[in-house]
Amino acid sequence: MDILIKRIRQWRYDHYVTQQQLADRIGCPRNTLQCWETGRRSPGCEALAELCRAMDVSACLLYTSDA
Repeated sequence: MDILIKRIRQWRYDHYVTQQQLADRIGCPRNTLQCWETGRRSPGCEALAELCRAMDVSACLLYTSDA
């Protein structure tokens, strides 16, 4: 799960996107995204699909370290 946390944070940093902006793009509350980034929760299948669409990346990229 640590790699997912790193990927989301790095993507936001690289694209100058706040947690609130990304949460708005995927249709979830900011505190939900915050929980994903701190490892307290994991996104479900639908949320993961929305996250991938918003970030324009594959789920494989989010979960693998050799990207």
